[in-house]
Amino acid sequence: MLNKLKKSAIKLSIVTTLAITPSIALGASGGGFIEGSSESTTAIIESPNFEGQLVRINTGINLIRINTDILENMPISEDSEWVDKVIASPDNNRIMNMEDVKEDAYYSTVIRTSRMLNRNAARISPLGIRLYSEAAAIYTKIPNMNKFPDISNSQTFITFEDATLINVEARNGERYDNAELATISLLPEDIQETTKEALTNYQEAKKLFLDKKSEVGKIEIWLEDEANEGSPKIGTYEEKLSIAEAEVEKSENNFDEKADIYYELLSKGADSLESNYDESKLALAKKLEKLLNTVDNNSIGAISMFGAATAGLIRGVGVIQQEVEVLGKFSDKYHNEADKAAIRLKRMAIGSVMAIPNIGIGTYYAFKQSSLAGSYQAIVEKVIEGGEAAAEAEKAAAELKEESK
Repeated sequence: MLNKLKKSAIKLSIVTTLAITPSIALGASGGGFIEGSSESTTAIIESPNFEGQLVRINTGINLIRINTDILENMPISEDSEWVDKVIASPDNNRIMNMEDVKEDAYYSTVIRTSRMLNRNAARISPLGIRLYSEAAAIYTKIPNMNKFPDISNSQTFITFEDATLINVEARNGERYDNAELATISLLPEDIQETTKEALTNYQEAKKLFLDKKSEVGKIEIWLEDEANEGSPKIGTYEEKLSIAEAEVEKSENNFDEKADIYYELLSKGADSLESNYDESKLALAKKLEKLLNTVDNNSIGAISMFGAATAGLIRGVGVIQQEVEVLGKFSDKYHNEADKAAIRLKRMAIGSVMAIPNIGIGTYYAFKQSSLAGSYQAIVEKVIEGGEAAAEAEKAAAELKEESK
């Protein structure tokens, strides 16, 4: 396994360090950028380490996954209590005492192994705390946070395979299938159907792109399998890969095109709200406002995690052997937790191989989610601004009436 880790480290050493551009920093709604910046700073000043970077990458992927469910799969209404729980400040003590955190192989033992390595380590990052807090709000049971994505199934980069969402009912107002349709419902009625059609086209293009990426992944797995070295089929698979990569490029262009059309309609819809304020939609807009901020924050947080991890991985490749040796000795010192050290070693082996695709693909989807959330935020903000303007006008009229008495 050590050779496997070292082989992956060679690849990691040539990865260009990712950084948050000023435009992304300015676009962040708050928490994600602040927590991510803190994580980036920690990665620079902490002692070189390798395993901790894989945990950062995994947290970034999980933030993308939970964003998918928050945006696309959770029913919502103007009185949805789950939204209030998602956007609430995490209760650190409650999260630290959750079984899924308290018994996790890494979180429950990292302090002790760090002492054995003569270095400091935080048990779980602020973004990790937030991840579990949000997960507790929308799932009947916390999904597997250590399930690595599969490059032969691109859907696994953006969704949890074992997640079961809570049941959601609406007491007041209409219940929408998800936050996307709820946001579209804020637009003037005459443009809602066209916008929904554009959303459907966007989603279909996204699915096609994911499918094509999965095909490339399947071929790459075959070509990278040592069992296939020297196979007479290598030439055939290399040709298949070339064709599949061309299909990915074509499907990505189509996805970008459909995204541009959808974003343009959302932008025009937001502009049209300046002269089409509807008071009945204000409560839903206020419910969506902080939820969309949370999605944006999660996206920015994921990008920050990937950037911090990349820098940390490059610094940490030299200590892989020390970490493996300490985990190997861990069972001698803590007999009752030997299984947790074995789990951590297994995760390191798989995580190091997945580090590059997780960073690259994860960053791509995090940017996409942030852009989408931004388009929805513009619509919600227009409705809220309309409500504020109406309230100010009503107040001014009341004052004028009082003065005329």
